[in-house]
Amino acid sequence: MGLKLNVSAKEAKSEVLEPIPAGWYKVVLSDVELKEVKNAPQPGKKDNRGEPFYSIEHTVSEGKYEGRKVFSNVMLFEGALYTAVQLAKAMGIYSGAEGEELVIPDADELTGTEVWAKVKITGERTVRNQQTGESTTYEKKNEIAGYSKNPLGAAGGTGTGTSSAGSSLLPS
Repeated sequence: MGLKLNVSAKEAKSEVLEPIPAGWYKVVLSDVELKEVKNAPQPGKKDNRGEPFYSIEHTVSEGKYEGRKVFSNVMLFEGALYTAVQLAKAMGIYSGAEGEELVIPDADELTGTEVWAKVKITGERTVRNQQTGESTTYEKKNEIAGYSKNPLGAAGGTGTGTSSAGSSLLPS
């Protein structure tokens, strides 16, 4: 006999989720975990194994897609700090002034922070494993393309998210 489970009404309505539209969204960094790069580099690329990065789960905090999750990795080593710089600027903890030291908070300090994130949709892709020769196909999905403190020019960094087509993602 299998497992007997009590299913909530919300769980019973579960469906496969399609990616949310590309655009700017106010998100909460709902889970931040410090990890190390483990993958071997592509031929001709630098070997970054052992270097630190944050694996971040973002939760859309308002609008039609409130509650949806989008994921990103923020590299924390020299030569790959572009996203870390954007995140720090979005949080208001780094201006980018010449000589200014960038200090990224610990994972537990970042968790719960609200920022603006630009969401993109990556297309379906097939990746071939260099060692085994096996191929894996990945469906289209959302990823974070960057962060901003004030992407829409609103006072104090508030406003409404817009898709790449310019339509509001928030209810009117």
